Amino acid sequence: MLLRSRIILGACSALIALGASLTTLGHFSHIEGEKRLVASILESEEVLWRQIVRTRLTEMQANTLALSRNRNGLSALRGGNLSNIRDEFLPSYNRLSTRNVVDRLRVIDRSGKLVFAEPALEGASALTLLHAALNERQVKTGIMKDGAKLVIAVATPLYVRGQLVGAGMLGQNLEYA
Repeated sequence: MLLRSRIILGACSALIALGASLTTLGHFSHIEGEKRLVASILESEEVLWRQIVRTRLTEMQANTLALSRNRNGLSALRGGNLSNIRDEFLPSYNRLSTRNVVDRLRVIDRSGKLVFAEPALEGASALTLLHAALNERQVKTGIMKDGAKLVIAVATPLYVRGQLVGAGMLGQNLEYA
């Protein structure tokens, strides 16, 4: 083989090897770029969800007055008459749900027994947030399981003339937040 042919063959081989290296490098750079893009999108979605949850909680906290200032509802809760409790808290639920503030309202009496649930519970429901508000006598917020749904919730203790009579919880399904 002539020297000229060998030089051309060597140069072509070097160009092919360089092209293959650049192609491989480009492929790995593309994969890394996609990974960074996916991580950035996930981080942005997480920030957005945190903001949505924070906004919904703030809105619900502002509306806990619908429970704590419902004098007839609190008197019914203090007296323990279940039908009166339902009659007095149902209008509060209807007003708040119509304004899309909540899609559920739960009330427990001072013993921790659930006395009002709208809508009706869909199976086992963790009322830990309500019990924490009742036991610690302070507003509690968080994400909890209510029936089969994850719910953003605010629970507040309820008082009549300084006497603890129960606790109420406003909740919003995370799917609707």
